[in-house]
Amino acid sequence: MALIDTIYKFLARLRIGFSSFVALILLINPVLAQETPEIKQEAVKEVALKDNTEQDTTDTLSAESFEDPYLVENIEADATADNAVMAREKAFEAAQIKGYEELAKRFLSKEELVEFETPDLEKIERFVQDFEVTNEKLSLTRYKGTYNIRYAKNTFKTPKTAALDNQAIQPQAIELLVLPFLEINDRYYLWQINPFWDAWKRAHAKQTLGKITVPVGNASDVSAIRDGQGLRYDPATVNAMRIRYQAKNVAVLIATPETLPDNTVNIAVALYNAKPYGPELSRKISVRAYPGEAKDQLYNRVVATTAQALHQQWERSTAITQGFPGGIGTRAGDSSERNAPSLSGSANMLLAQLQFSNARQWVEAKKSIEAINGVDTLQIKSLSARSATVNINFLGSVDSLRAALFQQDIRLNNAPTGGVYELVLIRR
Repeated sequence: MALIDTIYKFLARLRIGFSSFVALILLINPVLAQETPEIKQEAVKEVALKDNTEQDTTDTLSAESFEDPYLVENIEADATADNAVMAREKAFEAAQIKGYEELAKRFLSKEELVEFETPDLEKIERFVQDFEVTNEKLSLTRYKGTYNIRYAKNTFKTPKTAALDNQAIQPQAIELLVLPFLEINDRYYLWQINPFWDAWKRAHAKQTLGKITVPVGNASDVSAIRDGQGLRYDPATVNAMRIRYQAKNVAVLIATPETLPDNTVNIAVALYNAKPYGPELSRKISVRAYPGEAKDQLYNRVVATTAQALHQQWERSTAITQGFPGGIGTRAGDSSERNAPSLSGSANMLLAQLQFSNARQWVEAKKSIEAINGVDTLQIKSLSARSATVNINFLGSVDSLRAALFQQDIRLNNAPTGGVYELVLIRR
């Protein structure tokens, strides 16, 4: 080594380059010169092995490599908008598209991927069965979320063919779309903080609901019916939602948990038929928690019990067709052919407001209400050129009155916080 240092200093003084120095060292030390090709070969092998390893890790895994090939996990989405709610919707839309594209890589061959084009979001949404948000961060105008999204098994018809049909393929006719609300302290929750909806999604993913389906909670769903609405939904909007899910009927479910004196939890569920004139209570059920039962297990039992009750109810009325205004159902005969509906029961009264375009509409609407058998009096509280506030004294329940008014081409909407119901003229 002393000899090498001496030579290096000498060459440095002569300003000979480092490469010339290495060549000289190889000539002086033949052992090192003999080992160099072998070392070089080993280095080349290591680089090649590293390249192959990196290539293997970047290759797309086939569908057979996944326990659930239709579940795409850890989809990250980041979006900004005018507010956090709009940013969240944009992020979820982006996540659905990214998940679908990942699914294409699993099911399509390299040749098919070359020709693959991502479809519109509207088509992709039809294949989303359920989703989970595992992490989220939001500010006033930005939302970042990590999603796990499960797509329907018919998203791709075969491992080599993309299913980009204009209409989603349903494994069986959907008899009922359920809207599962959770009521806590007189407030309603649907899309957020709702273990009742989560349990319905779990049951749907396991395909244990039969002909019952549950909304996935995408942007179209959230815009159709919002948290807090509960039974004060817009029937026409819910009907459009029913058509989008290709369901025959809609049920609004209100689950109300309560703590009993013995510190056990009981969950009462009210089942409402989503009629054209508004919700109609069909029955109530309750499920009590077992000692030490986890929340998810309790709500799983609530869903199973509710689904059984719904199946029994709709099996008895399979011929029911919704008659939403603008929907697929119609009523036999026009107003001139129908007999005036009748009400019976204990006396009742409600305050309602009617909007109309002209005096003729007001007169006809007043006559139609008074023509109902069981409507005792119609008291006018206030009257203007475009609206009237009236007290309706009638027999029976509000739901019975609502049904009778609908037969007279008048829809009775539920009362908002002020306690004044709304009468809407239905144009046929």
